[in-house]
Amino acid sequence: IKTTVESTTYPKDNGEYNVNLKIIENGDTIFSLYISVPNKSQSDELCRLWEDSPDYYFKSILDLFIKS
Repeated sequence: IKTTVESTTYPKDNGEYNVNLKIIENGDTIFSLYISVPNKSQSDELCRLWEDSPDYYFKSILDLFIKS
């Protein structure tokens, strides 16, 4: 399985930023989350955290929705 982790920042007209955090396996997006943050510094930090520990954050988000 080829897994790719991506994080992309998109500036908005109002000065805020959208951040897209994504996991792609074998060319298929299996996870994509958009988050709006108030400034570039926070968008950069989100991207850094995601890129450093995608497994941790992906599992944590899934755990919020899927409780056994």
